[in-house]
Amino acid sequence: MGSDGGDYGLDEKDMEASVATVRSLCEQIEADLILLRERTDTGGRIRDYLIRRRVGEQDFLEVRVAVVGNVDAGKSTLLGVLTHGELDNGRGFARQKLFRHKHEMESGRTSSVGNDILGFDQEGQVSFCCGQQAGQPRRRPRLDQNL
Repeated sequence: MGSDGGDYGLDEKDMEASVATVRSLCEQIEADLILLRERTDTGGRIRDYLIRRRVGEQDFLEVRVAVVGNVDAGKSTLLGVLTHGELDNGRGFARQKLFRHKHEMESGRTSSVGNDILGFDQEGQVSFCCGQQAGQPRRRPRLDQNL
């Protein structure tokens, strides 16, 4: 990045040297270096990185998110996919994971306020879904998958 805030590309040698320097700094401050995007410009290669401080197991941030919208907008389906790690089958499979009451199962509609947990690891990947225990492989939905 130039002093004017613009992006300027680097040749391969300069790019690798710059990345090595930033990686070394990240190791010293106990942070992760995550490549977000890479592109080529007229001046050379440009890479965007995320530098994120490693947090201890005791450090966590709780964020509560409310999902609101019209009836049949897909709120419960979205939450079911995100918190249980399986895509919907087009017939309410993901939504069914959120049912709490008998009348919801009978009608096929959620009717109560719910509370589900979605956790992320240091790399921003989903770390808890589907009732899995720590150490088990994750099953994350492939959102680019054709049903």
